[in-house]
Amino acid sequence: MLLSPLKMAHEIVRQTVQPGDTVIDGTLGNGHDALFLAQLVGSNGLVVGFDVQKEAIVASQSRMYQNGIHKRAYQFYHAGHQHMLEYAKGPIAAIMFNLGYLPLGDKSVITQAETTLIALQRSLRILRHKGVLTVMCYPGHPGGAEEVHSIEKWVKQLPREYFRVMSYTPMNAPNMPAFMIAIEKN
Repeated sequence: MLLSPLKMAHEIVRQTVQPGDTVIDGTLGNGHDALFLAQLVGSNGLVVGFDVQKEAIVASQSRMYQNGIHKRAYQFYHAGHQHMLEYAKGPIAAIMFNLGYLPLGDKSVITQAETTLIALQRSLRILRHKGVLTVMCYPGHPGGAEEVHSIEKWVKQLPREYFRVMSYTPMNAPNMPAFMIAIEKN
């Protein structure tokens, strides 16, 4: 059975993260990835999350509370992901990005290539050896194709001796389907 790109991202992260690890959700959204990460790291781990929209922080905190995740197991910041180095220190086991806009939110507020590239570059600095970075890309919304193009250009220049980069893309889906990029630090 083939997995969706998001489920593939979860599977890659699941194979990497251990209880007690520190992980990052670079784009909290409604807190689905943050909850997934919290369940992986357990009560002795830490999920650090970022979002520029206050409603995303509130939704993510609510999701954690509703699922019995204790407040000490996560730190959410109302800040852009490009500021992660101000709040998170390495080594980080896994970092997840789910780009685009907040589902059911204001679709005019989207992730931007400039700040996303800064966040991705900074992610690689704090990612541990054999840590993984996953990026869910959405080229089908206004501004999405430009962001995706910048990311693809950036990952193609990463040195192979330090990083392994893979793309998981639906090949026969209509329009411009979402896809996932994964980076493993050697």
